[in-house]
Amino acid sequence: MYNCDLFYALLNAVEKYSSETSRVFLLGDMNARTAIVNDFIINDNVCGPIFDSFNHIFGYLSDTNLPVRRNQDQSTNEFGLKLLNLCRSTGLRILNGRHKDGLANDYTFCGSRRMSVVDYLLAPYDFLHIIDQFIVCNFTSFSDHAPLHVRLRCILHDSQEPERNSGTSNTSYESYRWKEELKDQCYESLTLNSGSLSQIVFSDIEKSQDGIDNYVESFTSNLMDIISPFFCKSYNSNNTCDRTRSKTTRYKDDKPWFIFECKRLRSIYTSSLYTFNRDKNVENHQILIMSKRQYKRLENKLKRKCKRQEGDMIATLRKSDPKKYYKLFQRKRAKTSDVSLSEFFEHFRNLVTNDGINVTVDTPESVSDTTYDELDQIITQDEILKCISNLKRGKSHGIDGTFNELFIEFKDILLPFLEEIFNKILASGHFPKSWAIAVLIPVFKKGDSSDPANYRGISLVIIGLQDMLDTLLLYTCKWGLTANIAKTKIMVFRNGGFDQDEEIWYYDGNAIDIVDDFCYLGVLLNFNGKFVKAQKHLAEQSRKAVFGLKSKVSSCI
Repeated sequence: MYNCDLFYALLNAVEKYSSETSRVFLLGDMNARTAIVNDFIINDNVCGPIFDSFNHIFGYLSDTNLPVRRNQDQSTNEFGLKLLNLCRSTGLRILNGRHKDGLANDYTFCGSRRMSVVDYLLAPYDFLHIIDQFIVCNFTSFSDHAPLHVRLRCILHDSQEPERNSGTSNTSYESYRWKEELKDQCYESLTLNSGSLSQIVFSDIEKSQDGIDNYVESFTSNLMDIISPFFCKSYNSNNTCDRTRSKTTRYKDDKPWFIFECKRLRSIYTSSLYTFNRDKNVENHQILIMSKRQYKRLENKLKRKCKRQEGDMIATLRKSDPKKYYKLFQRKRAKTSDVSLSEFFEHFRNLVTNDGINVTVDTPESVSDTTYDELDQIITQDEILKCISNLKRGKSHGIDGTFNELFIEFKDILLPFLEEIFNKILASGHFPKSWAIAVLIPVFKKGDSSDPANYRGISLVIIGLQDMLDTLLLYTCKWGLTANIAKTKIMVFRNGGFDQDEEIWYYDGNAIDIVDDFCYLGVLLNFNGKFVKAQKHLAEQSRKAVFGLKSKVSSCI
């Protein structure tokens, strides 16, 4: 790469990609200093009877004289002369110091010795009018080169629109997100439309599966129609590049090496940079270089010291705590899959079908006697309020769009409706099918990633182990029962790895111990789901029993 002439290769590239229907623009760091030397041929009007007779063959276009460029850098170098020859040969023109707005007349490079203009925008002469804006921006702390801002005036013909959008599929979906500033307006809307909800909830329904499904679906759809103007947002998902995703800025803590002295020097450096951008003279340039050198010198020193300390810590951790050592280098590997959604759907649907399986379903008529009378008691508003108090804010909504803040903030309006709906469902003996729908996520286990059988379906539901423990506590308190926490243990089954720090569960304010092994009914269970330790444990017990039996027999002889 260093043995070739870069400007000669650039000249060949411009000739290759230039045609009657396409033009080449050049933008970037050329490392070329051109001063105010002309980038066109002066007095290029070729005349003569011989040339005029052959001009239609050559297609020679004479250069037009342009005004002198305004350049702060009055020096030239070898690359600058080559760049000027490139412009004269190809018809490209330098826009620096020549644009109509006059915002591209400044330095583009600020080095430790001097300031110069080495970053350029080159455009064909007959396309100079489409450069709507060209600005040499202020210097930043990220680079010694100033950013270049360019805006082109382009015209897109209507006939090109169908081609650009052809072959793309648009899929719209709705998402609900709580907005605190719209709470009062939504509350007022719910109050005004509570009459229509009452007609649905307190009407007579058919005590069948279809009747319950239609009943719940009608209430949910009407409720979401009321709150949609306040919390609903529609998205269009397509395959074009027109959609831009919003990025959330996450503020991170300072690095451990970024101490107070480093912050002070950085503040001085940014202040001198601001002063230099306002007035780019030699004095301000020297102050900027000095403050930058002091800050960078301390920054590099602190970084090297921090890296040495981290290396010593890792070396010590490798010997003292191997688990934490290997945990530092663990990374989640993304699994790519060629399985389509339809194949996943067919696979998981076949897993839950009842073909060839004899299933006995109890109907409400067949279940005449109940073991516990309290299970048939009506659901009260106090019980519903207790469940609402356990809901957490900021959670994703389900397929129907209902989110937790809806029940927390508007419980005084929705509470009578929920009480009536739950008791009608309880009396009918049919559970709504829409409440049994969950989001199924296929998790790859091992083997061929293109085979759906090698995936395990995980249902995303809102209830967890902590919710079950809280429900157990309410049940025991209600009926005067107690749970022996000293003998209660939790074992998380996993395929290797370590327990997460946030995996802590509580019962009545007391943390429950998390163990890797647990003996249940004489069988030793292990967190990996294997029975190697259990077999070893039973073998030891059997050897002990055989030894005791032989001792008894020997003593009797």
